[in-house]
Amino acid sequence: MSILRWVGRNHKGKNGEALYPGGDDAELSYEIDSLCETLGDQTSLFVCFLFEQVPGYKDKDEHFTQWIVKHFPKFLAGLEERLAKGTRYLCSDNMTIADIAVGSLFFRMVYNDSYENCHIMQAVVNKYPKVVAWMEIMKNDFEETLKNGLQSAR
Repeated sequence: MSILRWVGRNHKGKNGEALYPGGDDAELSYEIDSLCETLGDQTSLFVCFLFEQVPGYKDKDEHFTQWIVKHFPKFLAGLEERLAKGTRYLCSDNMTIADIAVGSLFFRMVYNDSYENCHIMQAVVNKYPKVVAWMEIMKNDFEETLKNGLQSAR
């Protein structure tokens, strides 16, 4: 999390905004940190069905079923609630590191045709219209990266 904060403090969004305001806006920083911690909780659950190196991977189908039925909908409901406040992004009207961190989960599993369960994930996400709308914004914001892949910053 600390490296993500550092990146957010030292690199600006496309409109020149801070991706992580730190002491300049303690309340927004708290919102960002809170959401990133929630994502961290989810990460500990989904690694068991994504990565062969994880001990729980041998029961990956059971872990996926538990996550998609129990944990992922709760996570999505929390995102939907945040977005119901009327902001364009998860924590504010500008993109933050929280959007990048959570968006990466969606790009990795939900909107990734090479992931075997993406159609199941999309069906669950589609029950949350504000999350779907937010991800459309994120897909637009990252259109070049999604089309061309990550490029080295040389």
